[in-house]
Amino acid sequence: MIVRNTDLSAMRRNTILMLLLLSGAAACTKKSRTNSLHSLSEANTDEEKMIITEDSFADIDITFQEKSFITANIPKQDKEVQLDTVFESYSFIPLETNEKSVVGRIEKILVCQDCFCILDRDNSNIFLFEFDGKFRCSLGKKGHGPGEHVDAWNVAYDKDSQEVVLLDLAGRKLMHYDLKGNLKRTEPMYYLYTDFEYQKDKMFIYTGTSYNEFSDILDLYQLIIAERNQKPQIRTFKTSENIRSMFSYGARLKKSGDEVIYDDLLSDTLWGISKGNLSPLIAVRFNKGPRFSKEEKRHMTDKLFRERNNQVGSVSDWQVSSDYISILVRTPETGRRLFNVIYSRKSGKYKIIGRKVGNSRLGDYVTSAAFDGVYDNKSFIRIVEPMDIIRDIEDKRLEKILSVEERELLENIKADNNPVLLIERIVDF
Repeated sequence: MIVRNTDLSAMRRNTILMLLLLSGAAACTKKSRTNSLHSLSEANTDEEKMIITEDSFADIDITFQEKSFITANIPKQDKEVQLDTVFESYSFIPLETNEKSVVGRIEKILVCQDCFCILDRDNSNIFLFEFDGKFRCSLGKKGHGPGEHVDAWNVAYDKDSQEVVLLDLAGRKLMHYDLKGNLKRTEPMYYLYTDFEYQKDKMFIYTGTSYNEFSDILDLYQLIIAERNQKPQIRTFKTSENIRSMFSYGARLKKSGDEVIYDDLLSDTLWGISKGNLSPLIAVRFNKGPRFSKEEKRHMTDKLFRERNNQVGSVSDWQVSSDYISILVRTPETGRRLFNVIYSRKSGKYKIIGRKVGNSRLGDYVTSAAFDGVYDNKSFIRIVEPMDIIRDIEDKRLEKILSVEERELLENIKADNNPVLLIERIVDF
């Protein structure tokens, strides 16, 4: 075939034009991805779309002065303790067991205005129990129909609206219930996250390692401070693609009173968020120094994290009330044994719950484990399995010191009952 020069020129022009159109389309596509947050819900009406530009955000760089927070220097060893010197009182609350309230494994326990809220993630259930342990109701049921949830991944208590909010991660939605178990409204998730808390007009969102395909302006930021409708305002705790691919960056949000607490693994610091301000609350130090250098933090991997925990120590869990901070730790010197370090936020002093001396009360042996929730400013909650209490019946030393309530508990408890809540009130120090 013979092609004239004029035909070649026309072909070149058409090719160039086509490339320009394709590159323009790609640019438009990238711009759309970068600057839009599309609802992940199946119900995707125009009213539910949330459009946010990069300019909408304020990035916070985390810096702090050593004098602005508590430094918790973790001792290498635990020590023997008399529990009467740590707790001034304790009580048991057995959770009612019936065909509607069978609890598998309690993932999270919240104290609401007039009830306990319990997340059973294994069975995708959320239960409300009265403060005396009587079953009140469960929230919704599992399914794909209207008012149903695919899974109950997480839950938060919104004190201002008096609502319990269920995070249905698989169903990509938030379900708002009142404290009687009535569904008030459902809203779509606009981007992926696994944990959240409410505080006045703010919503605090932990995105973790989630990949938001259509809202990548949020990716690599661990903590998002948003409006109550999930519209992001502030991004913070930025990481890198390398760290995200090599390190399981697991953090937690918890709430105590009006204070939201966030833990950051790489800085070994608990951050308090009060009245919209983010500030360090307590920094955990092993051997009076940080576990990781700045260079190690920039190139963190799961392997390095595990190795350093074995060499120095690690924080397994924590709870914060307005008066005390509980940190469950393990050090190389104690091997696999955990011990609890309780700091007073008022005095700066601490006590250690380590190896106990003798049995002086029912449930003695569970007290070296972590607290599972906060009851009030001076009291913490532990979740105790029935079998752990039943074992105490065999200890003859307890027969003379059991209260009437404890004897009644032992007489009625069965191995397949729901867990029992142990409320422990700390001695002021």
